[in-house]
Amino acid sequence: MRLGITPSGPELLQRGELYVKVTRFSEAIPCFEQLADRGNLPLNMRLRALDHLATCYKNTSQYAKSLNTVLKLVATPKPDSLWYYEARAYVTVINVYDLVSDFEKCSHYLGRIEALLLRHNAPRKEVEDLRLTMLLYRAALHLDRKQYPEALAECKKAQRMNLKGVTKLMADMNFAYLLEFMGEPAKAEEIYRQIMQTKDEELIYNVNYENAMFNYALLLLKQKRYEESETICLHQIPNTFVTGQKNTRGVLYEVLGRALHGQGRHEEAFEKLLLSVNTLDSLRNEKHIDLSDVTQTFETRLAEIEKRQPSAGGSGINWWITAVALALILIEGIWCGVAIRRKNERRRQSSRLRQFGDVEMEHCRCESATQKELDEANRRIVSISMKKGEADSMLASVREIAEAPSTSSREKINGIRNLLKSVPVSDRNWEIFRAHFEKVHPIFFSNLSKRHPGLTQGDLKMAAFIVMNISSKEIASLLCRSQRTVESARYRLHKKLMRDDDSTPMAEYLRSFMG
Repeated sequence: MRLGITPSGPELLQRGELYVKVTRFSEAIPCFEQLADRGNLPLNMRLRALDHLATCYKNTSQYAKSLNTVLKLVATPKPDSLWYYEARAYVTVINVYDLVSDFEKCSHYLGRIEALLLRHNAPRKEVEDLRLTMLLYRAALHLDRKQYPEALAECKKAQRMNLKGVTKLMADMNFAYLLEFMGEPAKAEEIYRQIMQTKDEELIYNVNYENAMFNYALLLLKQKRYEESETICLHQIPNTFVTGQKNTRGVLYEVLGRALHGQGRHEEAFEKLLLSVNTLDSLRNEKHIDLSDVTQTFETRLAEIEKRQPSAGGSGINWWITAVALALILIEGIWCGVAIRRKNERRRQSSRLRQFGDVEMEHCRCESATQKELDEANRRIVSISMKKGEADSMLASVREIAEAPSTSSREKINGIRNLLKSVPVSDRNWEIFRAHFEKVHPIFFSNLSKRHPGLTQGDLKMAAFIVMNISSKEIASLLCRSQRTVESARYRLHKKLMRDDDSTPMAEYLRSFMG
């Protein structure tokens, strides 16, 4: 609540849809939950909020909540003009069944969408979006069944439509994946390269873009183009920290490990493969759920809802419209008695609300710009840390050459000189890292240093990694250090903070210095 005014329905809807646009589904969920709980919303806005909420729950692996929200949407009485929200809800159901490879159920709900398209009228844009969605999912189902000619036919139909933005990205990704399996990797690579040329951040930080880059890295790995595959993985992994797609991060670590193994860099390969296993295992532990129970419960409740509804749908809706019309007539009669007295008061309130609305919208614009700037700063921090880790790795190689017992001094000097020529040495790595970090959290270091003046630069750096929620394994990878070394540094920091008698987690304690 700001300026004493609760955000209006349109403001909450706009805010939630902005979060969805940049794939920040966890932050979008509270906006749509608040909308769904309000009792005075227009029907169109309520259905729209439920549709977004089901999608956000699905994208954050809350499948039971997603399907329960679909049931609420289906059970809500709606006129013919809003039928397409039910069709969109079935798209979410298809996504859930696709996770458990239940292709028969996917086909069943695609058939439901097609039946709704044939039975009802809708605005042209909604009809085109649904038809395109059906084409893309039918192509994906054919791919899963290895029915490549049928999948190609559906992809070509989608390519002939006027595709833009995320929808075009999804179609291109499916088409490239199909071409690869049909024995045309060169054409698939051409599409992947076109996808890489995009400069639109909305697409770059989209789940479909990450999947396309993973498919491209895997294609290069199969062709034994290990260095190119490594480059794509190293470029894409930092983005997964922004989007929060741990599953994509885990499989990218696996491809990276296999690419390093192909280059004979076995120790690095083992480290990345271990990171892949740990990342995917942590994801399974966080989101372990029996989808068979969830889908079975959903089917049972959906059958109960449809049993209560009239089979044709028309008589039930007409009765509902008649009841609403009678209620509106009664309300209008009551309202007319007080309308004159409220008219003047509304005029005065309208002026004040417009002023509050202008301030609120300006605040939302500033908040969006600030958040974008913060995300960019965080991405730069991780990128700088990775570059520093690469430089430290090269310097470790210098030490190995210098300590080699069977090499002459001249050979050592020449080897070190040649190696150092390739090292992008910069004494300002930590200063750059700190400058970007302070742009996001400007008072963190000063507050922490005042409370604990004995902390070294290394301690401050470790504290920054901890508040960024980067695990010890990932810190070790970024800094080219062993996990044991990182754990020792964390322990030393813990001791310097003198927190033996405090049960508060160290990360939570450090975040208290952000102001």
